[in-house]
Amino acid sequence: MILAFCIDDQGGLAFNHRRQSRDRALVADLLAAAGARPVFCLPYSAGLFDPGAVTVVDAPGAVSADGILFLENADPAAYIPHAEELLLYRWNRLYPADLTLNGTPVQWGYRLQDATDFAGTSHEKITKEWYVKKERA
Repeated sequence: MILAFCIDDQGGLAFNHRRQSRDRALVADLLAAAGARPVFCLPYSAGLFDPGAVTVVDAPGAVSADGILFLENADPAAYIPHAEELLLYRWNRLYPADLTLNGTPVQWGYRLQDATDFAGTSHEKITKEWYVKKERA
């Protein structure tokens, strides 16, 4: 499974159980990166996607091994053991946050494979980082 999520400049993920931000270009990029792979999300994120573009799940075990799980208002730590790769989007801004990353992809045993910047619809620059588990790299 590939785990995809967004963070701010200090590793913030969510504030008051809500996403920090949203961007249509990011959603389009995620779907393009998925290609033929199925995309999954938790119920909270379903409204970001067109109907039929994603499968809504409640647990990482419901995500197929070749799928991408987009995560917003949940701690990624519970999903990291299931992820072979990480797709990390950086907002390149600072937002209020009460849910933050505990560690970094490198500390979790991943290696940066690729990083690119693109313009969002509501963000001047979004950075996309693709990480793979070190034993796979």
